[in-house]
Amino acid sequence: MTSGIPNNLSLGDVRYKDLDGDGKLLPQVYKLGEDGKPTTDSGDMIHLGDNGQHYLFGINLGVNWKNIDLSMFFQGVLKWQVLESNKPIEYDSWPPQEYFYGKYWTSGNTNAVYPRLSQNDAVKNHDYVASNAPYKFYNNRYIRLKNLQLGYTFPKSLIGKAKIEKLRVYFSGTDIWEAYSIPGIYDPEKPFNPRITPFPRGYSFGINVTL
Repeated sequence: MTSGIPNNLSLGDVRYKDLDGDGKLLPQVYKLGEDGKPTTDSGDMIHLGDNGQHYLFGINLGVNWKNIDLSMFFQGVLKWQVLESNKPIEYDSWPPQEYFYGKYWTSGNTNAVYPRLSQNDAVKNHDYVASNAPYKFYNNRYIRLKNLQLGYTFPKSLIGKAKIEKLRVYFSGTDIWEAYSIPGIYDPEKPFNPRITPFPRGYSFGINVTL
């Protein structure tokens, strides 16, 4: 076992895999030689990808039927690997603690997402702070309805006597719906932002008048 790893770990703590099978956990890249076996300078770290957004898209939709018009704009990302960089449990200023409640390891919850809780600083740092473990990586794919507008234009037979050329009423919404792959976050565009509040949505009604 390499230095820097607590010697008082137990059931429920993070366990790293010894990829090269040498009995040591080394912070070096895992390498294979031409014979398919780990090289002498191989470690136990593997590349998990990058944090860039891939396959971004936007969709504009519009339809008119009689006097009704509807327009929508969707945007999203199909591949975006993000790290859950918050420090659950330890800091009250980070995301609400109820987000993690029931998701950490106990003797009755051995298939938990997160390691056990501990008051030992070394164990806590190993399990939650220093370990960019694969369980903390997510593909943050999402689609969001950024804008929607639904309108109705009154027929001239109803507004002609008022000397109005055109009268249209509408409902408009901003960021009113989304679907995403990471449960429990407030905003897929800013996942795991520790200072974000519940995501705001905008709604408005309006009238367009042409004289």
